[in-house]
Amino acid sequence: MYLPVHINFKDKRCLVVGGGKVGLRRCQKLAKFGAKVTVIAPEIKDKFKNVDGKITLVKRKYRKGDLTDFFFVVIATDNSKINHLIAEEAREANILYNLADKPDEESVIMPGVVNENGFTASLSTGGASPTLTKNLLKEIRALIVDMDENILEKLSAEREQILASDVKATKKKKLLKQSVTDALNNLKGKNGKKKKH
Repeated sequence: MYLPVHINFKDKRCLVVGGGKVGLRRCQKLAKFGAKVTVIAPEIKDKFKNVDGKITLVKRKYRKGDLTDFFFVVIATDNSKINHLIAEEAREANILYNLADKPDEESVIMPGVVNENGFTASLSTGGASPTLTKNLLKEIRALIVDMDENILEKLSAEREQILASDVKATKKKKLLKQSVTDALNNLKGKNGKKKKH
């Protein structure tokens, strides 16, 4: 079983082994969240050069030991035997790894992600249906995009004010819940649904 967690990848050294479409998608995701990415592959798609962030491209075959000193490894070559050997090496070195061709054997699933208006939502079907994940994420994104872009700032300010007040803990809990309920009801009103009173 996998425990969903959000990890801070900013400035973390990450390795992507494989220069194809899957490696590119993983590279783009890691770079978007601030990772320092190194890509190793004998053939690397030109689109890797357009990835925003700190990317190092190494055009050669993977060599045993290449994953040393990396925080996280994405294994995405087109050779399952090589993938298995790299995964084994990562396990022995206690390095987190994502195995593109065998999601049930990897230590980390890279879920579908929505990152909008200060929200980060992740969703995974464990590889069972990437298409369902994609469709559900579209719905989540639409919901978040419709929200006031300052909603988190407002809720955070209200939360601080409530927590700093002199009222009892039970009252604070009710006020915090009401603050969020009001924000969600505002959203429902914007979407043409009847507001609750």
